[in-house]
Amino acid sequence: MFYDALSGALHAGFSAAMEIDISEPSYETTGRYCLVPDFDIPADRITQAAREIRFLNGATGDDHAIHMIGFASIGGEDWFLAKDSWKVVWRDGNKGDLFLHGSYVKLKMIAYVVHRDGVPRVTVLLPGTGQPRAR
Repeated sequence: MFYDALSGALHAGFSAAMEIDISEPSYETTGRYCLVPDFDIPADRITQAAREIRFLNGATGDDHAIHMIGFASIGGEDWFLAKDSWKVVWRDGNKGDLFLHGSYVKLKMIAYVVHRDGVPRVTVLLPGTGQPRAR
């Protein structure tokens, strides 16, 4: 639900602030694409347990924030578009755009913040969502 809520919010036109690990070679080397190679873990084997193991052993760290602004499924694979401020995304004529493969987001995303209207499936689980909000 964590991943689906994020991709759904972006698909609906919301943006999200995301805390993510950027210490992977694909990010540091290309400065434009974030990928998880199959020799690390195949995309279909990424689970919550795989995420937690990497966080506990230090392979995933809470080290960077990016602004997620778009989502598309291309050729059956999910891709996310983000704006980033780190130095590598400004080299070679790149203007701060960063493309994240769905597998990278699933494995390396720590947390995200999005407007509650962007995640209606999650919002209905919150207490008192059927009631008017106090102002």
